[in-house]
Amino acid sequence: MQKIFKQIIKVEYPGELLKASRCYLSTTAGPIVGLLFVSTEKIAFCSEKSLTIY
Repeated sequence: MQKIFKQIIKVEYPGELLKASRCYLSTTAGPIVGLLFVSTEKIAFCSEKSLTIY
């Protein structure tokens, strides 16, 4: 999971991946399945479906 996390973030940093879990992001268009990564430095959500934020 650490390798996947670093690929998603695309930044080398000294932080450690603490937890990775499958989750749903609730949106007005419905839930989006993805992975939630929590590290000592960052939090990231990754999904195969693209998100647009206005």
